[in-house]
Amino acid sequence: MIIKYCLTLYAKSPSAYKYFRYDEKNGTGALILPSERTLRDYRNYIRPKTGFNQQTIERLTKLTEKFSNQERFVVLSFDEMKIQEDLVWNKHTGELVGYVDLGDESLNEATLKNCDDLATHVLVFLVKSVINPLSFSFATFATKGVTSFQIFPLFWKAVCLLEMSCNLRVVAATSDGASPNRTFFKMHKGFVSGDIVVYRTPNIYAEDENTFIYFFSDIPHLLKTLRNNLLHSGSEGHTRFMFKDGGHILWKHIKDYYMEDSLSCYRHLNKITPDHIFLTSYSKMNVKLAAQLLSSKVATTLKEYGDDETQETAVFCELVDKWFDCGNVRHPDEHKRNIKPDQKPFESLTDARFDWLENKFLKYFQDWLKWINTAHPGMKPEIKGRMFISWQTYEGLQISTMSLIHCTKYLLKNGIKYVLTNKFNQDDLENYFGWQRSIGRRKDNPSHQQVRINDNIIKSSLHVAPNGTNCEKSTTTRWSISDEPVPKKPRT
Repeated sequence: MIIKYCLTLYAKSPSAYKYFRYDEKNGTGALILPSERTLRDYRNYIRPKTGFNQQTIERLTKLTEKFSNQERFVVLSFDEMKIQEDLVWNKHTGELVGYVDLGDESLNEATLKNCDDLATHVLVFLVKSVINPLSFSFATFATKGVTSFQIFPLFWKAVCLLEMSCNLRVVAATSDGASPNRTFFKMHKGFVSGDIVVYRTPNIYAEDENTFIYFFSDIPHLLKTLRNNLLHSGSEGHTRFMFKDGGHILWKHIKDYYMEDSLSCYRHLNKITPDHIFLTSYSKMNVKLAAQLLSSKVATTLKEYGDDETQETAVFCELVDKWFDCGNVRHPDEHKRNIKPDQKPFESLTDARFDWLENKFLKYFQDWLKWINTAHPGMKPEIKGRMFISWQTYEGLQISTMSLIHCTKYLLKNGIKYVLTNKFNQDDLENYFGWQRSIGRRKDNPSHQQVRINDNIIKSSLHVAPNGTNCEKSTTTRWSISDEPVPKKPRT
């Protein structure tokens, strides 16, 4: 445990580790800790490699060998991170690291136009358990903007290894709403018939033939796109002018009331700040700002103190707030602890949530789209599209909501007492990217070689999830220091 603690501290700040470590020669420091050479031997026992690494697979298998059947349900998340273009010569293998590489020569030749291009992004597959804090980076690939045809074979190979080698059961796949990811979902259209949108596909490697993998478009990302749709409705270039049942849904309604409320002595929107209203390129990426703006508090205020024109905007904010509450549950008692005074809570039964998601939330957008086509039959399709949310956002809402309903029902039927729906989000993967950038400290844009080395540092840090939660507290697996390889003897 001392070794694991030291690895975590050194990964966070090497200078802080040197400050705490006692140096007999100089008389500095306070604690007798292992040398940096010892930590390096423990950290680099897995040779960094692009693609699926056999040592990584064996390590994940060992970490999960004592998991129960319910703990073996996992979510597979994947996303890209921007890296620095750089070439590094690996003295151990004699290869130049930095070119685009999908981990398989035949796959590189089949899907890459030029294998001599320098990589600009790193594609990461991350595995996390549905009911415990296990979060494990499974594989990394050097890309130059990944395509759907590259994701398809890599994803199914990852599923095959997790199911057949690691004995884990993949029930969900999460990604953001990028165009290649949406196309990747649509590539499974022929496997399931009858669905309006492709939100699931049969798991061909599962023991049960009726097992599915459910696709999720990251719910926090969808929340930001919904807020951005509202932002561009009647403002910010007027690219959209949302209109439903004779009422407008405009950004102007919230902005005007905020300006009036900010001059009052008794504020109703006390949590809304200028950062929520006057958005920048940075604040547009903040999920917290979007959640606070599209909230029940804003909806109730517009209903009570706004005029008739703001009522449809209030309904829109209220629906989005309830939907985000359903898709971002972090605690089993959250529906009891976080009861909003201006909103009736859901019943304790999960069926009430499922019914609301399918028959109220999704139906709201279906009726909206139907009203546009009925009330304006002769209008051009481009103008009709501006009266509705973007079709990419609408497609993502349908995919995530249907997967949320059916995947949760499947897990509950298989012995899981409750499902924390934030496990289907990309938070752990975003935290992993944050760890990658923070290890470089001032240099927060790592190269491909540095990403591979940093991945070993993250894996060796106490076997924790990227958010800092120790897996040992929540699982039956116990790791001791003997699980790590014996370090080499110091050089003479």
